[in-house]
Amino acid sequence: MTADASLPAPVIVAAALLIRTALGELRQPGGARERWAWTTDRPAMAGGAVAAMAVLLLGRH
Repeated sequence: MTADASLPAPVIVAAALLIRTALGELRQPGGARERWAWTTDRPAMAGGAVAAMAVLLLGRH
């Protein structure tokens, strides 16, 4: 039986982003809020969603 490698990859990426944000917050308090401010920007989120869907659909093969 082979292990499915599709789950660990996004988990590792999410953990790396979390660690990077935490270290940045330790260096500059309030920096995490500035760094993640784009998540409340609708055009930025829509552009990211479109790019993610394009990558998923084109990289499916």
